[in-house]
Amino acid sequence: MNLLKEAVMSICITAVCVGVIEMLLPKGSFRAPMKLLTGTVLIISLITPILNPPDIQFDVDAEYSNLYKTELYDKSLESLMQNSAVLIKQNISGIIYQNGISSAKIKIIMDKDHESRIVIKGAEIYLNKSDMDRADKLIREIKGQTGIDVRVEEEKQSG
Repeated sequence: MNLLKEAVMSICITAVCVGVIEMLLPKGSFRAPMKLLTGTVLIISLITPILNPPDIQFDVDAEYSNLYKTELYDKSLESLMQNSAVLIKQNISGIIYQNGISSAKIKIIMDKDHESRIVIKGAEIYLNKSDMDRADKLIREIKGQTGIDVRVEEEKQSG
C-alpha cells in the first residue's frame, strides 16, 4: 500500500511540475518542442511504475510455516514443562524417602515468563499428620538440594 501511495505521489508531483513549466513557456517556436519534452517526461513517469513493478512478495507457505512453528513450539514447551515437573517430583520424592517419609503428595508449580522460559515457582508437599514433625528439616533439605521453595502442609483426610 505504501508503494502505491509513493507512485501516485510521484506522478502527481511530476504532473504539477510539467504544468508549471508549460505555463511559463513563452509563445513561439520554442513552445512546441518543450511541450513534447514535458509530455514525454509525464508519460515516462506514468509508465515507470508499470514497467518496473515493485518487488512485492507474500509467501503463504512461509506464513503458514511460521504459524505451525509457533504452535509446535507451544506444544513442545508444554511437553517440556510436564516432563520437567515429573523429574522434579521424582527428585523431591527421593529426598522425602531419604527422610523416612513413606507417603507424600507433591505438586510442582511452574509457569512461563514473558520470554516463554520455564519458571519453577515452587512445590507444595502434603504430608500425613504423623510426618509433619519432619517438615522443617524436609523443607531445608529440598531447598538445599534443588533450590526450589517448598511449602509443606498436612494432607487433608477424606472421610
